[in-house]
Amino acid sequence: MMKCFKCKMTSFSKPQSGLAVMEFLIVLLMLIPMMVATVEFGRYLYQLNTLTMAVRNGARYAGDNVIVRCPGTTISVCTTLEGETQNLVAFGNIVQDNGTEILAGIAAADVTVEEINVTGFTNPSHIRVNANYDFSPLFDFVPDNLGITMTASTVQRAL
Repeated sequence: MMKCFKCKMTSFSKPQSGLAVMEFLIVLLMLIPMMVATVEFGRYLYQLNTLTMAVRNGARYAGDNVIVRCPGTTISVCTTLEGETQNLVAFGNIVQDNGTEILAGIAAADVTVEEINVTGFTNPSHIRVNANYDFSPLFDFVPDNLGITMTASTVQRAL
C-alpha cells in the first residue's frame, strides 16, 4: 500500500518541474518596475528638497544684503545682488568659480529674484526667489521627456 502512495506522489510532482522558476520570473517582472519607480520617486524628492533648500538660502542671502548691495530709498534688487543670488542658488556660492551645480543641469538663468509688495506695505519690502529645474530620470530606459519641472519659491523680508 505504501508503494502505491509513492507512485501517486511522484506522478503529481513531475508536471510541476520548473514551475517555481516561472513564478519567480512573473513576480520579478512586477517587482523590477516597482523598484525603479521607488528609486526615481526617492530621487525626485531628494532633488526637490535640495532645490528648496538652495532657494531658501538664496532668499535669506538676498533679504539680508539687499540694503547693503543695492542702496536707495526703496527696496530694489540690483543686478549685482540678483547675479550673486542666482549663483548662490545654482552653484552654492555667490561667485561662480568652480562651476559645479547643486543639481545637474541647473543654471543661474533658471533662478529669478524680484522685489514684491505685501499687503499692508506701501513700498516693496520682501524679496521672492524662484527656481525651476527640469527633472531627468536616472535610468536610461525611463523616457527623458516626462515633462516634470520642479519649482521652488521662497519669500523673505528685506532686513
